[in-house]
Amino acid sequence: MPLRSYVPKFLPELPFDNPVLALAPREPVATPAVPRVVVTLSQMMMPTLVALFLCVATFRWQIFTGTPYLDFWDSLMAGHSAVALILDADPADPHAVTTEDLETVRPLLQATDALHVQSQVRTSADQKQDGATIVPIHITHQLLSGSSTSPEEPEEAYLSVVPGSQPELWIAGTSRAAIELAIHSLSSTDTFPQALEMALRRKTPTRIRIVEGQKLTVQSAASGGEPWPH
Repeated sequence: MPLRSYVPKFLPELPFDNPVLALAPREPVATPAVPRVVVTLSQMMMPTLVALFLCVATFRWQIFTGTPYLDFWDSLMAGHSAVALILDADPADPHAVTTEDLETVRPLLQATDALHVQSQVRTSADQKQDGATIVPIHITHQLLSGSSTSPEEPEEAYLSVVPGSQPELWIAGTSRAAIELAIHSLSSTDTFPQALEMALRRKTPTRIRIVEGQKLTVQSAASGGEPWPH
C-alpha cells in the first residue's frame, strides 16, 4: 500500500460470540488524495527550446566576431560589388585568357564565389575603365624591385595592397608556382596572412613577401621599394 494511505484505528476487543461483531459494518478507510502532476507540451519542449536558442546565439556570435580573412574581404569590398582579376598579357595573343590562367586563379574565383562577390578575368591588354564598384586585382609575373632573381634563391611571391577609397591588390612572383602560392595564401582561411588585413587600414601601400617555409616580411612604401611592379 502507498505510504500514508492508511490510518490505524484501535477498537475494544469483543468476544467472538458477540452478535455485534458479526453484524457491525466495516468503516471505509479514508485514503488521502494524491496530487496528480500534469506536464504540458510546452513544459516538455522548454529544455529543447533553450538549447536551440543557445546554439543560435553562439552561431551568431561566431559570425559577427569575424576573422582576419573575413575582415580583409569585408574592408576590401566595402562600397564595391565586384573584383577584376587582371592577368599579364601574352605578347602572342594579348587578349587571350588561357585554361592555365584560369587554373592559376581558380582558388580566387572560388573564394569570391563563396563570399558572393562577382568576379571577372581579363588581361592587362584590355583597356577597360573599371567603375568605382570594381576592385582590380593585378596578377603579374614581372619581378619587383628588390626581389631575388638568382636561381639558387627560393621562389618569392608578393601580395601588395594599395589602400584608399578605390583600393587595389597586386599579386606578383618570380614564377607561376610563386604566384600560385600567393593566391593560395590569399584565398584560404588557414594560410591567410593577418598582416594583409592590417595593410588596408594604413595610409600607405604595403607589400608582403611570401616564401614557402619562411616567415612573412612586411614592407611599407615609406620604408623604400615599390609595393607593386611597373
